[in-house]
Amino acid sequence: RRDLDAVHLYHLHTGGPASFADPDVSPRIRSVSFFVGPHLREAVAEGRADFMPVFLSDIPSLFATSLRLDVALVQVAPPDRHGMCSLGTSVDIARAAVDHAHIVLAEINDQMPRTHGNTAIPLSRIHAFVHTNRPLHAAPPIVPTEIDRAIGERVAALVEDGATLQAGIGAIPDAVLARLGNRLELGLHTEMFSDGMIPLLENGVITNTHKSVHPGRSVTSFVSGSQRLFDLVNDNPSIEFHGCDRT
Repeated sequence: RRDLDAVHLYHLHTGGPASFADPDVSPRIRSVSFFVGPHLREAVAEGRADFMPVFLSDIPSLFATSLRLDVALVQVAPPDRHGMCSLGTSVDIARAAVDHAHIVLAEINDQMPRTHGNTAIPLSRIHAFVHTNRPLHAAPPIVPTEIDRAIGERVAALVEDGATLQAGIGAIPDAVLARLGNRLELGLHTEMFSDGMIPLLENGVITNTHKSVHPGRSVTSFVSGSQRLFDLVNDNPSIEFHGCDRT
């Protein structure tokens, strides 16, 4: 779209190539990252894209007040029999974006998991959409170094039975999770849900028994990982997705 100019594109890190920040595009479309992923670091370093430092939990309030969005671009699961689509794997700031943007544009992807929690968006809220059937971008597994494993072992030793977990992105959180298989009745209330949590759920380590907020349910704002992870969260009422201002 070379007829578009002076567009500001606000986003978290995105998977895959960031063609919207290419040198021939950046004079017309300005990328503003709330979280700089690997594909944007060069553009930010060269001044072709911007980074806005902000707590993840504060971004929804920006969309509601000082940073009003003209358009929200989201990917959703197809509507159910009630006419409700699902924000699927990424609710984080997308919940506030679709709630406050003037226009909502969507990719309705048949392969987007239908997730539970605060993920529903009426089809009538979507002004225009494209219909696709393509795999979601899977995040490759991170191979931990010996240092990562050593840190993970020390951190895991601090986690007591009945504790509630919050895990982020990277090799060290995965190294911690890999060492919690002998714990009892852990809870999960986290910004991100990764493949490292799957064995803890399948083996009954995470039960959410002792949580005071959303007891009995694992809570996250987005998932990043493999197709196995996407299959786990699909139509799974024991895993709830909420905006990052909630998680």
